[in-house]
Amino acid sequence: MKKILLIWLAPIFLYAQFTDDFTIFEGWLGDTAEFSTDSTGLLRLTAPPETGKSIIWHPSKALMTGHWELSLSLDFNTSGSNYAKIHLSSDSLANGYYVKVGGVDDEVSLYKLTSGQNTKIIDGTDDFLDFSSNNLSLMVDRDSVGNWMLKAKRSIDLSYFVQGQTFDDSHLQSDYFGIECVYTKTRSESFFFDNIVAEGYSFKDTFLYPQPNDVVVNEVLFNPIEGDNDFVEILNRSHKTLCIKGLQLANYFAEEVANFKAISEGYDFIQPQEILVICKSKETLMKMKPLNGKTLNLGVMGMCY
Repeated sequence: MKKILLIWLAPIFLYAQFTDDFTIFEGWLGDTAEFSTDSTGLLRLTAPPETGKSIIWHPSKALMTGHWELSLSLDFNTSGSNYAKIHLSSDSLANGYYVKVGGVDDEVSLYKLTSGQNTKIIDGTDDFLDFSSNNLSLMVDRDSVGNWMLKAKRSIDLSYFVQGQTFDDSHLQSDYFGIECVYTKTRSESFFFDNIVAEGYSFKDTFLYPQPNDVVVNEVLFNPIEGDNDFVEILNRSHKTLCIKGLQLANYFAEEVANFKAISEGYDFIQPQEILVICKSKETLMKMKPLNGKTLNLGVMGMCY
């Protein structure tokens, strides 16, 4: 007889800090062959003279209470074909935040990247970089809850200009800091970088997680009739709202635990006494098992198991 087990994997959180003045160019990943340090100690893009894009990454967990600084020089007037992106944080799925330096509007702006979709969340001052050459210092801060501030200072400025402030807490984890250059063939050696600072914390998780017997398997349907689908019900028996990130289902058969399936990879929650149903189709579940006027606190997650 097979049994279904609930298993919770606890997250690990790290403090992160790294600085790089490019005295030695090491510890980076990606298109490293297209970058080198010059005689003045700057990191320089040295890509072949052809239109392209070059990206390098450095491990960084900094995000919560994050602080980033960077100096860069773009030896051209930016455009839609020549600009830089400074990836402040990027997770393993390439979700995160970046500062775009230049572009059609010659501005410095903050973007959010989610599943390949770019969303501008701070719209910087237009024509801020409308010069034939741009020497720039960037400073970005994010507090512990998700308030962002973007500042920039050109070589002609005495102090930093605030480009904008916003709130966004869509992404809570970071794995990498990155530098991305987008260029035409005449600008493939015209990007320079120096004095990187990236510091802060990985996500400080203060949510409550299930303890033994808080969350249990309440009901299982297997081998359903035609047109129906399997499901597993889990019940929060506690009086606490619990985070189910990392909670997994598994089979127990012949004294072995196998076939692990995550209930949730994100920060989802189950309320006290709430029943959560894991199934392939919410629509099929409600059609085959209507509530008939009854009230039920029901959560349905589209998980195939």
